[in-house]
Amino acid sequence: MKRVIYSIIIIISIFMLSNTTKAWSEYTIGQEVEYNGINFYVIKDSGTNEDSVTMLKAEPLSYEEIQEYSNGTGATLDDVNGYGGMQYHLSSVEYSQSYVKQVVDAWKIAKAPLAIEVRLINYDDLTDNLGYEKVNKGTVWPSSNGDTPDFVVNGKRYWTMSQYGDAENYVWYVDGNGSFTSRKITDNYITVRPVITLSKTALGDIDESIIDEKNNDSSINNNHVPNKTKDNNASAKVNVPNTYLTSSIIIIISGLILAVCGIVLYYIKTKNKE
Repeated sequence: MKRVIYSIIIIISIFMLSNTTKAWSEYTIGQEVEYNGINFYVIKDSGTNEDSVTMLKAEPLSYEEIQEYSNGTGATLDDVNGYGGMQYHLSSVEYSQSYVKQVVDAWKIAKAPLAIEVRLINYDDLTDNLGYEKVNKGTVWPSSNGDTPDFVVNGKRYWTMSQYGDAENYVWYVDGNGSFTSRKITDNYITVRPVITLSKTALGDIDESIIDEKNNDSSINNNHVPNKTKDNNASAKVNVPNTYLTSSIIIIISGLILAVCGIVLYYIKTKNKE
């Protein structure tokens, strides 16, 4: 009898350890993701315990998009083979004051309404995650050991949002050949590749433990459970995930079983002594 109880305890323990709930999908650097009909590349690993993912737009904004979203900024524009080149600013290296930020913010409203954040790629993205060496100034080339993904170098020059050292009129940019160096903020032939941070629910992940009240009422009235659909265009309520609900229930039930087994074992020992 003791062996049976011990075996039950061991089986339950193994079950508890192996039944790990993954709350969110996992994304890795270089993974291609489509959102709202636009292709992006993941620029920072995002594990199953993280509810958002950060991605770089696969291609720069088109010339027509730059024309539309830069309206009123006063920036000088250029057509770079169908993509929109534009001045960063006339006098400031601060991204918060730049023409580019105004364009990126306008693009977000039109094309990425569910994005948590929209910006340009920055120095830390390139040096921490994408294989470039950390230097204060100079020209940095893509990593020779393959740490720099191909999508970073797409043949087109594009702005970053980071000041070049302490230079008052230069910011870092990525050249068409992949080099990472400086460009004067008044140059108008550098393109714009937005970076977005997006909730994984906007990409199709569904929080199983919390259901929107309205949808829940509707599903009860219609006697069905809502389908798991990917809707990148419609506005969505992003719920705060109770990611450990399933695990908590399992642990509670297992704990009760272990408690019962312990009582039975204690009873057997006591009876044997008598």
